[in-house]
Amino acid sequence: MKSTTNIQFEPPLANADDFPVPRVSATPERHKIAIGKQKFYQQSQYRKSGLYTKNGRSALAYIIKELDLDENSTVLLPVYHCPAMVEPFLWAKVNIQFYPLNDDLSVNLTELASMLSAKVDAILLVKFFGFDTNTKNALVQAKAHELKVIEDCAHAFFSPKLTSGSVSSDASFCSLNKFFSCFDGGMLNTSSIKTQQTIRQLGSTGLVSEVKEILGRFDSVSWLSTVFKRTFGKDRHNVPVAPDKGDVAAPTYRYFNEQDMLVKCFYATRLQLKFESYSRIAYKRRKNYHYLYGQLLNSTVGTPLYELNERTVPYVFPFLLHDRRDFNKVREAGIQILRWEEYCVTENAITESYRERLIQVPCHQDLTKEQLSFIVQIINKK
Repeated sequence: MKSTTNIQFEPPLANADDFPVPRVSATPERHKIAIGKQKFYQQSQYRKSGLYTKNGRSALAYIIKELDLDENSTVLLPVYHCPAMVEPFLWAKVNIQFYPLNDDLSVNLTELASMLSAKVDAILLVKFFGFDTNTKNALVQAKAHELKVIEDCAHAFFSPKLTSGSVSSDASFCSLNKFFSCFDGGMLNTSSIKTQQTIRQLGSTGLVSEVKEILGRFDSVSWLSTVFKRTFGKDRHNVPVAPDKGDVAAPTYRYFNEQDMLVKCFYATRLQLKFESYSRIAYKRRKNYHYLYGQLLNSTVGTPLYELNERTVPYVFPFLLHDRRDFNKVREAGIQILRWEEYCVTENAITESYRERLIQVPCHQDLTKEQLSFIVQIINKK
């Protein structure tokens, strides 16, 4: 068992400052006002019952508190993860065990069954890159042993609640700035009245921060921001924003900050989601994914991890490189691909390999035909 005292994260393999300012960004930078019905938004479990938080990490921390997970509890987390998934559990001093995954990041159900016991209190099931894989089967196994099930939808804003027959997840959370052009934002879905009341009573981030966020929505300010970013290499998605008032303690962890639990996301973020064109986002992401899959399916450089099904609205296009050195070549060409590099030290050979080779290629709604063609050209080395 991994305890809160012996968790060690792998160091980052690359630094964003070592690469040029991206020609193709990892996340969207514009938003469109909705016109007509919001078909795909109806499928999202956050449509009617989602509660706004500062980010996905703080939403997860609230779920941990709601489920009474503490130093006397044990939670199962996937062996492939990002530190932001783990740190809220470390903050709560929860004991951690890592369950194994198959090559496609689906849960290894056979090995999971051997880990389920009365000593385990909860499990976190992840919809990697927006895909379900076999999370429903894992849900059934977990519920048969009376585990609490947390649904990680950081990559799956558009997904329905994880349910199989009469059982379902106990709570879920998502991250908004992975799908929308906002600076911050998370959402939490829970049936706990106490948690709902607590989050609804959270304060704002402060007037100054709100004004900066609103001004950033105007084209002239956005243009100046772009010039500044290209001149000094700043990326708005990597700039943390603290509350305006009060002394804020330095965060204990690299990604999780307990202070984020004291405030909601920007009002501008909440306002944007009221008018965002969800149908357009879903349509464009799926269309872009289909294009990348068709162009890279027979690539000599790597292979797509998933074929798109009829339900999924993807966060990114996961692509497994044959040669880990190609990551730097793609980044140096100006494509802001991502990968999870900092997960906990493990003896799992597949997971260690994915740390270097499994890249997250942009497929978001802002990409143009020229940018998509450029991505294919660079990855295929044409």
